[in-house]
Amino acid sequence: MVRSEIKAASIAGGFVRVLVAELAAAWDACRQRPLGTADFRTWLAAREMTARRLRVADHRVPTYTFDELARLCQVTRRRARASIRRLIAAGLIQWADSAISFPPLPLPAGPWAESIGRARGAVAIPRRILRFLAAGASPATIAVALAALLRCVSRRRSGWDGRGRFKASWVAMTFAVSLRQARSARKALVALGWLVPEPSAQWAENRWGRAYRMDLAWQSPRPASPTGPRSAPPTDPAGPRSAPPVSDPDPLAGAGRENQYPAPGGPAGAQVSGTGNPADPLTPPRLANVLVEDLKDTGRLLELHRQAIERRLVTASEADRLRVMAAAEHAQAVGRTNPAGLFAQVIRRGLWKYLTHADEDRAGARLKAWLRGPCPTPPAAPAAPAGRPSLSEDARTAREVRRSLAASGYRGDPFPALRRHDPGWTRERWDRALAELVGRDGAG
Repeated sequence: MVRSEIKAASIAGGFVRVLVAELAAAWDACRQRPLGTADFRTWLAAREMTARRLRVADHRVPTYTFDELARLCQVTRRRARASIRRLIAAGLIQWADSAISFPPLPLPAGPWAESIGRARGAVAIPRRILRFLAAGASPATIAVALAALLRCVSRRRSGWDGRGRFKASWVAMTFAVSLRQARSARKALVALGWLVPEPSAQWAENRWGRAYRMDLAWQSPRPASPTGPRSAPPTDPAGPRSAPPVSDPDPLAGAGRENQYPAPGGPAGAQVSGTGNPADPLTPPRLANVLVEDLKDTGRLLELHRQAIERRLVTASEADRLRVMAAAEHAQAVGRTNPAGLFAQVIRRGLWKYLTHADEDRAGARLKAWLRGPCPTPPAAPAAPAGRPSLSEDARTAREVRRSLAASGYRGDPFPALRRHDPGWTRERWDRALAELVGRDGAG
């Protein structure tokens, strides 16, 4: 049963106060290796364990066990113990048999400031939803629940209020989850009755998102009894259904936007991408909305690397810088429909294992060309002596393309520019031509 109005002056079941900075730092840390989402659920369960012992008498010493932690997270004792070891190594928790503490953490960079007190305050997490999230909730479900708490829960004179607005795009950008998963998780929390959508004006939804009211008296659904035989779920009469396409979930607005603005005035008709005026300025590169032009321009790609460092997706080491460059080369060589999206997924999810040695070689050559500047135009080579093999047509074309681009100040990979003028060229054909130049002239 969905309640249309919930006016609770208190949070049923109690709540736990957590600083927004600590919550954000723990989430960002657990979204990177060697930690994971399971470790963040352990971190939440530890918060519940400390809340259970707030009213223990002064003369009694509290006791914390891994068995209790395993029951909260619904994992084995061994997994719970291993997760605590990883959290201790990361500096997110201090664990002892008689005390659990959480060290202060700095607020990470990103859109976290668009929350309670500009991320300088604390958020009240109801203990019922806290236990629900710790017991195996998906990353998107945790992200939407925390976003709703950050944007909806507030303290009034009359008591607690759970009404607010938030967008799925803000959830995806802040918590680094996909927009499709954020929308699906929000729909699931509405179906559980924890979030209740409220009617609002369309212009307000476009600007701030839809209004939701949180059920402060919400009860977690009880799991089915594990004892006794259970029947299989009924078969869907419509048969199996395929999931909707996910290659480009929001092609018009881009990451972080849901509003559709009217296009500026201009001539009527359609324009194919890439055929406009090349002198038109591009928007600054953003990791939340990667463009194909970012992959081709080394300067814009290095700016994306800097933003990835701020979000703790990579480090400032030369190895990770080469990885980012190799990811761009891999996306351009493999990506057919959405190379920018492929590059973003490799960076955000750390899918470095898909990069090949050829990608790293091209990335290294491209990075060296950028750091050393354009190569000066060499003087005309003397005529080949008798008996020396002449260059093929492909090798001569590759040499002229590199010379002309270097003279114009272009520092990137010449292959994409050649491919635009002659689609018949492939990466393998280009590499063969360069290998012939190396074998003939001794220079790449």
